Amino acid sequence: MRDRFSFRFDPYRAGLGRVLGPREAEIMELIWARDSVTVAEIHGVLQSRGRIAYTTVMTIMGRLAGKGLLRRNLVGNTYHYSAAQTKKEVVRAVVESVLDSLLREFAEPAFTYFLGRLKEVDKATLQQLEQSVEEQVEEQKEGQGER
Repeated sequence: MRDRFSFRFDPYRAGLGRVLGPREAEIMELIWARDSVTVAEIHGVLQSRGRIAYTTVMTIMGRLAGKGLLRRNLVGNTYHYSAAQTKKEVVRAVVESVLDSLLREFAEPAFTYFLGRLKEVDKATLQQLEQSVEEQVEEQKEGQGER
């Protein structure tokens, strides 16, 4: 299973539509709610919501498999698809990739903005963040002491 997949981030879309096409995100949500599905099953659900061609669903699911988001297993003469990563894993990979990119290119303004947003965070979350920072500082001290 891959931890990362290739995507383009669009901050003006909603949810996973920011990194997947709208239909891709819709199909992933359907698959995460199930264990294993066929193109016909997903097509049936999407068709009940509005017209969509079977071949369109098949193409999208093939692309999602190509991106490493779906596993495809041949059972008889039908492909069965399942999520290669949980939704939580995909979201984590997206967050890490976006933040890594911002920090690589715009570290100072990104940190300044993030610190400014801490004013809006509740006290318990601030305490958790403080503890995480302290742990990171300790790890760095230990790492420097071993040199």
